[in-house]
Amino acid sequence: MKAKLFLRWIRYYVLFRPLAFFPAVIAYRIAKIIGYFDSRINADNRNAYQRGLGTVFPDLSTEKREEYWLNHCEMMSREILDIFRLSKITAKNCHQIINIQGLEVLKQAQQGGRGVILAMGHFGRPTMLSTGLGVSGEQIGMVTQIIDERNPGLSSVERGYLAFKMKQTTAASKGRWVMLGDSIRPLYSGLKAGETIIILFDLYEAQQKNILEAPFLGGKLSLPRGIERISRKTGARVIYGAAKGPGRKVTVELRSLPEDPCEALLAAVAELEKDITSSPSQWWQWGLIDHIWTSPTTRS
Repeated sequence: MKAKLFLRWIRYYVLFRPLAFFPAVIAYRIAKIIGYFDSRINADNRNAYQRGLGTVFPDLSTEKREEYWLNHCEMMSREILDIFRLSKITAKNCHQIINIQGLEVLKQAQQGGRGVILAMGHFGRPTMLSTGLGVSGEQIGMVTQIIDERNPGLSSVERGYLAFKMKQTTAASKGRWVMLGDSIRPLYSGLKAGETIIILFDLYEAQQKNILEAPFLGGKLSLPRGIERISRKTGARVIYGAAKGPGRKVTVELRSLPEDPCEALLAAVAELEKDITSSPSQWWQWGLIDHIWTSPTTRS
């Protein structure tokens, strides 16, 4: 176990951190190579990922599953590199790696000083969305999982890396950070004050209650209703966001959703479905599909 933790530490701080000092084009090419080797040696995650793909897309060929897994590993490798390079992204050079589309959707949702919930899935490279908007003059907060000692599923190395990740991310996005399990009063206060907060909705929470079942990929996605509840209590508008990043550059897309919070959440799931259908390899949650998705066959 100690050897695995040490190798994990080496991966983050000896392999990826120095890449941040390379020119971006070279650094991301090396990250892609690392992703290739990840796809070959990470057998457990590979099997879970491909099993999830096969559950939803049973007719998907073995070759396609391998292709999507490779593309996913390359993307996730770039996502780690992103974290170590966030401090290098500024308003002047942001356009070189992040293309923001639909900023007017956010501006319209903010009219009247309303807070905005930016609903996102675990798709693409989400931190590049908050960073791109942050360096463009927006103040973007976020809600995340518990990443300290209260989360027994995280090793000491993962806790340290995630703490560093959130420090870098919030420095770039300039917004507040709220962990699930902490008091959510700052979240409500921020939204009532007109701030924009990112909330990921395709989460897996053990023994979660008060779930919403949304049509998704031919079945039903089970998701917490927190976004709906928070939107109703604060009056915040809900919009959808995605950061598509299969290659070095990232395209941030902001899309409008219905005014009603429940309809907005259902529509956000539909938007995520469109993105996944277009690029299955960019969804992080294939390995958890059995916990968050129910097929029509299972339901009948």
